[in-house]
Amino acid sequence: MKKITKAMIFAAGIGTRLVPLTEKTPKPLLQLNGKTLLENCILFLEDCGIKEIVINVHHLADQIIEFINKNKFKSKIYISHEKEKILGTGGGLIYASNNVKNFFQLNESFITINPDTLWNSNYISELKILEEWHFKCKTAAFILLLVSKKSSYEIREQGDFSLKYPTNNTDRGHFTTGIDGKQYDWMSEIGFIKKNKINNYIYTGLQIVMPNRTSDGIKSGLYDPRVRGLGLDARNFWTINENWENQGHLYGYASKQKFYHVSNLETFNSLQKEKIITY
Repeated sequence: MKKITKAMIFAAGIGTRLVPLTEKTPKPLLQLNGKTLLENCILFLEDCGIKEIVINVHHLADQIIEFINKNKFKSKIYISHEKEKILGTGGGLIYASNNVKNFFQLNESFITINPDTLWNSNYISELKILEEWHFKCKTAAFILLLVSKKSSYEIREQGDFSLKYPTNNTDRGHFTTGIDGKQYDWMSEIGFIKKNKINNYIYTGLQIVMPNRTSDGIKSGLYDPRVRGLGLDARNFWTINENWENQGHLYGYASKQKFYHVSNLETFNSLQKEKIITY
């Protein structure tokens, strides 16, 4: 089976909801279980077979750069330093694609991930499911790892998406896309991502991206000249093109894991008292 070997970690955020901790320490370098959030994320990716990682930085960037330089990780790590201003998710990706030479390739899938989820080895098998589906379904530009709101440690987490499971041909274990008319093997756990008034699934911060899978042929955000024309402030990579949802490019898998997200100061303080499985 094909393997994804590249990932981008979003580590540029200011961490406003964790002030005063983040006034002197960037959020990715906050520690739980004796490890920083960033180290935990990197070790998880390496266990998943990732060989190359780009990390975007902005707030207290020098501390993160020093941390990476002092620690000997197995993977090759590149830094994308957003010096002037924080660029958001889409902007950070575009900036990194311009400044980390040859890291992003048009026909090469990669992972994007947030370090403020407490990743552990239980997620590895779920990432393999995402990979299998991603390479099996030739139209999936994005497949996101989601989790039910019921599985969130932080009960006040707001839902981001809904999942709609296809009905055509699923009894035969297949489905047909409206994009190319071809039939693909279906995996019952994979659903189409939708945005509704009430959304019962939270985005965990992990997704797989294949840059060249959009039906318009101009490809996706990293390479679409229309996106570049928007500037570097595009916040969400998968919502840059409003038609992606309707085109069937967005898929989601609901994780079976308990979701621990360092979302605010209260949650961080609470998690320090818990014995959460991390690396």
